[in-house]
Amino acid sequence: MGSGGPSASQQLSTPRGPHGGFIAYFSAIALLEGLRLIRGRQVSQADPPASGPYFSGLALTALNPFFLLWWLTVGLVLVALTTIMAGAYALVALL
Repeated sequence: MGSGGPSASQQLSTPRGPHGGFIAYFSAIALLEGLRLIRGRQVSQADPPASGPYFSGLALTALNPFFLLWWLTVGLVLVALTTIMAGAYALVALL
């Protein structure tokens, strides 16, 4: 019992090191910006189609080189295998 270190509950509940501080800081900034957006935004105001969060997420995902590399390697193989299996199942269903 005399280990001298923090307990397990203390280790899980407090952010440690630069990463924990960054997460707390980023969370606070995001929360404050979200509250500011909610309070200042009119209900009838609509975002242009190319500036919304879905478009931003789609653009960032599509332009990610690792995403493209994954689709050119693993993704195409999975699509090909799925197509072959779907064809086999369709053939069995027709019989």
